[in-house]
Amino acid sequence: MKDISAIRKRYISESIDKRLGHLASDLARISSFLQNVLNKKVVADILEESKYFIEWTAKDVPFDTQIFLLEIQLKLALWHLRLWYGISKSGTTENCTLKLLPEAKCPKGAIFLFENKESDEELKKIRQSTMDWSRRLLSISGLLTA
Repeated sequence: MKDISAIRKRYISESIDKRLGHLASDLARISSFLQNVLNKKVVADILEESKYFIEWTAKDVPFDTQIFLLEIQLKLALWHLRLWYGISKSGTTENCTLKLLPEAKCPKGAIFLFENKESDEELKKIRQSTMDWSRRLLSISGLLTA
């Protein structure tokens, strides 16, 4: 990920509606990029950025939106661990065959993808969820009605 302090400074200078719009855009990009396994590194970076965007935005939105953002952040973090770092549903790497994607650099930033039946279904679920969240955040932001 790029210089996080510069990104934070620019991001928090935006209005809340634009911040929510940026987050919605990130979530839509995750959904789109996950259609091709070669985009895993890009998706990992966007996941990381989205988690920061949520952290920097949650304190400035109404309580019900805070809860929604924190639910998204939790899901993103869990997916990031499970799909990219080989942590299974049980919290271990047991019974998982992992493959290091060619574009990943070790050890920092190593990206793993499960090679099991669950992977395609899990990726479809992530694609659908991130697109749904994106639409809901756009609605909350009011950018579509302006």
